[in-house]
Amino acid sequence: VADEIDQIVRAPHIAPNPFTPNGDGINDEVTFSFDLFLVLDPVEVQLEIYDLSGRRIVQIQPGGSTAGSLQVEWDGRDSQGQVAAPGIYLYRLAIDLDNVSTERSGILSLVY
Repeated sequence: VADEIDQIVRAPHIAPNPFTPNGDGINDEVTFSFDLFLVLDPVEVQLEIYDLSGRRIVQIQPGGSTAGSLQVEWDGRDSQGQVAAPGIYLYRLAIDLDNVSTERSGILSLVY
């Protein structure tokens, strides 16, 4: 199963990590860069950020995507527009194909 997932999406490159959304113009956003393979029709891509208690902070849906290199950014704000507290966060990157849901997950750090 892991090999099939690797054929569709590779683990994202996350930079900068940690990031500092303090408004100084330096490392204010974190970028998730990844490649989609073997995708002919547009698919839904979704990035979710969770705190360590499991509470979803924000959900980002950049729209339908096809094969190629993609980037999704998070500005460190929660779903209410407030800057999230410093700490470690979990991410979940999900791609919904016709009959298969593929996901990648990991951690990132937000500091001030």
